[in-house]
Amino acid sequence: MKKHIAVLFSGFVRNWKETYTNFLKNVIDNNKHHYTFDCYAVTYTVTDRYDKPADFKEYLSDFEIQQIKNIYKFKKINFIDYKETFIKMSQQTDSLLKIQQYTGAKYKIETIFSQSYCVKKTFDLLQGSYDFILRTRFDSNFLNPVNIPEIEKQEIGTLSFKSNQNFMDHVVFGNYENMSVFCKSYENLKNIDFLTKHKIKFIEDLFRETICENKIQNTTLPWKVSVKRRDRTLLLWDIEKFGDNI
Repeated sequence: MKKHIAVLFSGFVRNWKETYTNFLKNVIDNNKHHYTFDCYAVTYTVTDRYDKPADFKEYLSDFEIQQIKNIYKFKKINFIDYKETFIKMSQQTDSLLKIQQYTGAKYKIETIFSQSYCVKKTFDLLQGSYDFILRTRFDSNFLNPVNIPEIEKQEIGTLSFKSNQNFMDHVVFGNYENMSVFCKSYENLKNIDFLTKHKIKFIEDLFRETICENKIQNTTLPWKVSVKRRDRTLLLWDIEKFGDNI
């Protein structure tokens, strides 16, 4: 009997037209003999693009929205107002002040709230039961065929890229129980005791400290995934360990 995987997309759609083919081929098709997949997403009615200025956001056309729905065949997808996350954020004054002690930058605070909120809202869409959950982004580009790994009961897998926060949130995979903890990290932004105990400076800090507090280990996914930036393409794996050939 095939195991069931929910794929959660969250965040801006950005350059999804450059990445969807690789995702469908290297993730879905490469594992379809052993797993079934349902895709869910929460994204915004606006997006930024890597070929446009950083502060420029454009509304998605009805045509592009329909393209996205047709190609990914989402079981459920919600397009939310970008301002909604900031309205909710502004209501959490104590949390904002606590995080501001460490970030010192407005955009980092907005990112911590908006990204974690979007991940949680995507998890909330799930219908039915799932063995595993794969969290990814529209701009995560899966460059090679990936094999779904055997994940231990108290582990989640992330990419091998060595970030300053020792956690990579672009792609996260694990069983339902552990991923439900990860996906609900947003709730810890309402917990002043949690924010007092942990220094949350970046979004990765929130995710890392949430799983650590729940005694969930972080293991490496040997997957070659890249993400586009305005000035370059960032390879999200340990090149010394896994090589740079794709």
